[in-house]
Amino acid sequence: MELYNQALDCEVIVAPVLTAAEGWVLCTATVVLAVSLASIAATGRASKRRRHRRLSGQFALALTGILLGYFAPGVPRVALAVGLLSICCSQTLLGREPVGLPTLISRRAS
Repeated sequence: MELYNQALDCEVIVAPVLTAAEGWVLCTATVVLAVSLASIAATGRASKRRRHRRLSGQFALALTGILLGYFAPGVPRVALAVGLLSICCSQTLLGREPVGLPTLISRRAS
């Protein structure tokens, strides 16, 4: 019973930030994943038929995760997770094909 009372008296300390090593591992893993997915998309069959204006933007956006890794020890964990999520969502939006209005009538000469 005494041991149980001592366990209840202990305070739980929750670290609001990641350590430097944890931040680097998390951000580097996200960057490696983002760069590899952009590279796979760049080598696909459909990508050879069209230009990749957004490819350099995808790589630059993925590499901003390295900056997040540098600042990770001073950034709260939630803010770091939101930053990495925004990088991933932005990269997804950059990689999408532009969706235009459908052509209802062909203007080709018959």
